[in-house]
Amino acid sequence: MKKCIVFANCHGIPIRQYLASSATFRQFYELVEVPMIQVCNQATGIGDHLLNQCDLFIYMRTSDAFGPYLSTDYILTRLPDRCIRISIGNAFFMSYYPQFIPDNKEPLFAYADQNVIRLLQAGVSKEMIIALLSDENLYSAPFLHQYHDDFMLNLRSREAGIDIPLADFIEQNYRHNHLFATICHPRFQIIRYLAMNILERIHISGQEIAHVVHDTAFLELIHPIYPSVIKHLGLSFVRPEDRVYTLGGEILTFPEYISRYVDYHAQAMRGS
Repeated sequence: MKKCIVFANCHGIPIRQYLASSATFRQFYELVEVPMIQVCNQATGIGDHLLNQCDLFIYMRTSDAFGPYLSTDYILTRLPDRCIRISIGNAFFMSYYPQFIPDNKEPLFAYADQNVIRLLQAGVSKEMIIALLSDENLYSAPFLHQYHDDFMLNLRSREAGIDIPLADFIEQNYRHNHLFATICHPRFQIIRYLAMNILERIHISGQEIAHVVHDTAFLELIHPIYPSVIKHLGLSFVRPEDRVYTLGGEILTFPEYISRYVDYHAQAMRGS
């Protein structure tokens, strides 16, 4: 039985689940469990005892941000010559969420909504904030189209040299399918696409899993999409009034989600 390692962030868990859905893959490969990149032991990395036995290494490119032993430049030198190496895109998407400050992570909501914070600081009431953010013309069409084009240009640049990039798939499908629950948490369509293409790379038909739906990952937090984004990007998978956003165990409408968000930040600003 050949050994397969999926070296990735939290996306690696559902990718392994999809690969294991292929009977042919299971016939030839054993999936070796390794921790997510961000929780791997930085002092030892994956470990040569696992890398030496690896026949298929599926990976997201990583720098030495988590230590030299977790950089893919280092790891690739530790693999045996027989090992097949397949690089995959790191799935993230900002076009649904122009309101977020990407580098400002929060413990509850993951990203800071700059509009809510700005309006609260200006003394605007919760009811007015919800009304303003619900306006279908809050963000203009030209702004959103440029925001999307700039993001996709950056994504294509980041994916240069990747064996299985995601930019084309995202561009073709983001309007008709809800591809991302948050900026960096893809839905099942993205994960399945990666897994199908991995299978094709090792001469197994991706159609074996084309019908499989494992829509269980990253569902505890589904960020709201502004009505203006829905309108001007032409998103057909959601309507402004739909109850599809999640926060913990709750399934919320857009106004309900923004209400929770305003309460959270108002309390934080009061220091309680």
